[in-house]
Amino acid sequence: MHDIKYAYYNTSKGFRVVGGTAAQFLKADGSVDSTSYVAAGTDINMTDKNINFTTGSLSRFESNSRVFNKVYQRLLGTSQTGILSFKFPPPTTLATMFDVTIKMFGWGGRILGTVRVAFYRFSVTELNGNHKAIIEASDNFPSTVINMGVDASGKICINIGEPTTVWNSYLNVEVDRVVAFHQGANFDWSKGWSQTVETDVSTYSQLKPIATEVIATRTWVDTNNAGSLPKAPTALGSADLNTVLTPGFYLQVTNAGSIAANNYPSEGLFAGNLKVYKTLLTGITQEYQTRRSGGNVTFIRSTEDNGATWSAWKKNLTTEDFSPSNYYTKSESLSQFVGKNGVETISDTKTFTHSPIVPNATLNGHAVNFGQLDWLLGQTVSNFIPLGFKGQPYGVAELGADGKVPSSQLPANDGIKVNEEFSTLSGSGFYLSDYMIGGEVGLFDKEANILVAGKENGLYKFGSDYGGSGGVIVDPGNAHMGYGGVMPTASHNHYFNGTIRITGGIYSESANGAQVYATSGDLYQLDKDVSHEDGSLRLSVYDRVFNGMSNSFDTDQRIVKVLLMDGGTITMQNYFRYQEITVMNVSGNSANFTIDYTPVNVSIPPKSSATFYVNGQNKIVLVRLDNDYCGVLN
Repeated sequence: MHDIKYAYYNTSKGFRVVGGTAAQFLKADGSVDSTSYVAAGTDINMTDKNINFTTGSLSRFESNSRVFNKVYQRLLGTSQTGILSFKFPPPTTLATMFDVTIKMFGWGGRILGTVRVAFYRFSVTELNGNHKAIIEASDNFPSTVINMGVDASGKICINIGEPTTVWNSYLNVEVDRVVAFHQGANFDWSKGWSQTVETDVSTYSQLKPIATEVIATRTWVDTNNAGSLPKAPTALGSADLNTVLTPGFYLQVTNAGSIAANNYPSEGLFAGNLKVYKTLLTGITQEYQTRRSGGNVTFIRSTEDNGATWSAWKKNLTTEDFSPSNYYTKSESLSQFVGKNGVETISDTKTFTHSPIVPNATLNGHAVNFGQLDWLLGQTVSNFIPLGFKGQPYGVAELGADGKVPSSQLPANDGIKVNEEFSTLSGSGFYLSDYMIGGEVGLFDKEANILVAGKENGLYKFGSDYGGSGGVIVDPGNAHMGYGGVMPTASHNHYFNGTIRITGGIYSESANGAQVYATSGDLYQLDKDVSHEDGSLRLSVYDRVFNGMSNSFDTDQRIVKVLLMDGGTITMQNYFRYQEITVMNVSGNSANFTIDYTPVNVSIPPKSSATFYVNGQNKIVLVRLDNDYCGVLN
């Protein structure tokens, strides 16, 4: 440093450059810094200069709001398909509100647009539901779908488009402006921005669609407005028409796509075009017109609840359906046809294949037909009775004020009158009773006090004494019957008093030869231990013959006879109480009798037999073992 002139200040610490200026600084290595600096807090006047940032941005912080300008930019050289995702890592967990402006220019698709998105990051993974987006773009801008979310790495994402959105080549994107305010406003939100193209957002911890508004251009119309219709058509493909709710023009290019399952008109299953427009806030109308090959037919339907329910398709009828030449005008009808009302004159003779009806008292002196004359004569001759015959002998009885024939005019000689004896000739004392004694209706033998056939106190009685239980009595409520002195009961269909003699026997459709009724009414089965043979009942025997050296059997019949032709082992698989089992070994070989799951194993010598019995305690008893005594005699 010998070439530097400096001097040491005695009055203060430091050095002074000899011959230096106030704008020069002494560096640590002893050299002099002659760079010109501007003091903080002063205005800067610059000549022709470029400020280039490789990272970071220009920002301003004021009133708890920070604005970052020229935050991020990127050029995509090749065509991309998917969601255009702009991501940035949060430098703080504090709640922060954002206003982000993104500019885009696509050379390949000649698209130009500005997207402004506003949203609120409430916590690390929670995005608030209040949000908005505005798009100002050319009419061929690829998509108006905008979402915000938090991806798997925790970055905040602004997504534009859908997995199938095509972004043509040389797409330049620029995050032009980021405004952060609220609690996290004073943090640096300009660092770490990136941009990717994604087709799968299933790993996002949160994803919310943003309400988007498009600033009207030459052809782009806000579809939220009633009656709005975009210009560009959209292919329907295999879409269900119940889900097509966005106003616009749509095309169905194939007959195969217009099917009833996708809610097309049943008479319009042809290729065609669909027009959708709003009529109310939640009201939508659809008009579908088939192509010429489908008849150029138009159908219309609507919904008033955003597609939750639809009216039926209605066909618009045209002159093709109703030819005007096939119908009369009103003036023609008035001059050529007889009207329904009013008096009219028919100027010529008319022949009717069926008689016309002319009402009475409409016009005096009108002609009548045969039917009217026949009715009038019938009323005169058939429907009227001369007054001289009413209430007179050999005449017709009159009706009293109660609508009934007075008793004085009822027939009496050899006739039937209620509650009076009608067996005048026989003197049998029979009456047609109607509560003559009290509670009975029907044919009654008053001398014997028997209701021959009738009803008493709700019961049908036949040959039964009045107030008693003789004869046959039927309860109409359950159709149960009592015989010979007993009333019907709820527990028996037929209830008899005394003995019953039946000469022809009793037969039951549900019974068979192996069943028998006991006096208690219970049904017993006889098919196992009792058999029907030659008109008699005999004990049934389980009788088996076995050949070979190893056999087994199983039966629950109580008498068991087993014949062994070759000896060997014979095994009984189960046993039951009161069984009597006889095993006969007629062979010249020894035999063994065993019972499964028991210690029974009895050796039976040749030409011998053994008898076993199972008692009431289920004990197996060897009753007898006969040696050299058993053999077949024929």
